[in-house]
Amino acid sequence: MNFPLHPLKPASRTWLAAIAASCVVLAVVCFARIGFAPATAVVAILVFATLISQAAFFAWIGAGVARAHVSVEGNHVVLSMPLYGRSIDLDRIDAASLSKVDLNQAEALKPTWRTNGLSVSGLNLGWFRTRGAGKTLMAMTGSDAVTWKTRDGYAVVVSVRDGDGLMHAMQSALTR
Repeated sequence: MNFPLHPLKPASRTWLAAIAASCVVLAVVCFARIGFAPATAVVAILVFATLISQAAFFAWIGAGVARAHVSVEGNHVVLSMPLYGRSIDLDRIDAASLSKVDLNQAEALKPTWRTNGLSVSGLNLGWFRTRGAGKTLMAMTGSDAVTWKTRDGYAVVVSVRDGDGLMHAMQSALTR
């Protein structure tokens, strides 16, 4: 069963769209400014291609987060999300650490340092350091979340729409 992430907040969608749009505008302006002279054409094309690629990347992130979900499949928990998706063996999860939390109240899970991820208003996706959990893989789009620690030295925090359902599915799978 799939447990989708909370939908992106309007502010998150706006930021991702604004970043993508600004890359397109900047690409067009740079391409127009540099011009088509033979000496600068290669630079213009590289700048244009780079900025258009960045615009596509941020659009892809927004679309990917909208489809992101967590599922319990056999003896794995599968995190389906852009860039940081993975399959975690159930035997690598510390069953005692599995919990549902309100991220507004859980000081220990607040990100303090982004080590490899994306963070815009209302969206934390990727690897972060937290106050109490240390290295943490996050897919946060809302304040209600399910969290657990792994035996591989990191924690996972996912904000899914049906936290109780994910908790039940994981607890059932962990006790098999």
